[in-house]
Amino acid sequence: MVALQASRESLPNAPVIMATGAPDINTAAEAVRLGAFDYIPKPIHQDELLRQAKLAVEHKLLVDKQESYQLRMAAVFQSVHEGVMVFDEEMKLLEINDAAVRLLFCNASLKGLTPKEISAHCPPLDILREMIEERCEGGIFRLASKTFTGHPLIFGLTMAPLTGHGGRELGTALVLRDESMPNRQIIS
Repeated sequence: MVALQASRESLPNAPVIMATGAPDINTAAEAVRLGAFDYIPKPIHQDELLRQAKLAVEHKLLVDKQESYQLRMAAVFQSVHEGVMVFDEEMKLLEINDAAVRLLFCNASLKGLTPKEISAHCPPLDILREMIEERCEGGIFRLASKTFTGHPLIFGLTMAPLTGHGGRELGTALVLRDESMPNRQIIS
C-alpha cells in the first residue's frame, strides 16, 4: 500500500493496478479506497493484465476529457458579463458566478441555500424568489429592486430548466443582465 500511496502523491491521475499474491477483501477494499484502478490476484494472466490495462487507459482518457471540459466550462461561467446562478433540483444554489455576486451585491457563500434563504442575505433576490421557486421558464423579465445602500437596480432575467437524459429535470439556470444603465458598454 505504501507504493500505491507514493504513486498517488507523485502522479495523482495515473491509473494504478495492484497485484497481490495474498488477496483478501480488506486489502482489496483498502487499495480501491486509496485510489487503485483495480486489484488483481497472482498468478497474473497476460490477457487479464492487458484487459485491465486497456480499461485503465480508457478510464484515464475519460477522466482527462471530463476534467478538460469542466475547466473550459468554469472559464466560460466566470468570464461572462451576465450574472449566472445554477440551482439543483431541490432549488438549492449550486453555483453563482462573480458577475451575479457583483450585480446582486451578495457573496458566493450563498451556495447550498434556497431562494428564500438567499433573499434574507441578498435583498435584490427577494423579488426573484417566487419566480425562481415556481421555476418560471424562458422570457426576459425586467425587474427593479434596490441594493442594501438603496441604489436602484434594474435587471433582465432569463430562466431555463437544466435537463438530463430522458428529460429529467436536474435544476434551473438563471441569467441576470444589468439594465440599470442601458447604454453602458462593458470593457474588459
